[in-house]
Amino acid sequence: MDVRAVPFHYGFFWHAMIGLLGRQPDTSHRHGWDGLYMFRYKPKDETEKRTFSEGSAKLREWLSMFELTPFSSRCEYGRLLHPEEGEEGKDYLDICIVHPVEKKEKER
Repeated sequence: MDVRAVPFHYGFFWHAMIGLLGRQPDTSHRHGWDGLYMFRYKPKDETEKRTFSEGSAKLREWLSMFELTPFSSRCEYGRLLHPEEGEEGKDYLDICIVHPVEKKEKER
């Protein structure tokens, strides 16, 4: 059986992510026109740590259904690859979604 991916749908993913994790992300980049969405959750307590850790696997599964740019998209819970000052030694849920965007023709 051939499994096909569908184009990324921001609204569908956004509402599912919030429903799964229980709140909006602490930081986000979500313009859409550039095909890049970034979300970061910082757990506030032990319950959120567990929720984010377990939820990251489900989010990866959901993201696998969409047409995303390979190797650029990720969903990971743990230490950041490139932490900024004050982020060292802390766990985060880091979600980066990169999907193809059709370029619009210039108006003449």
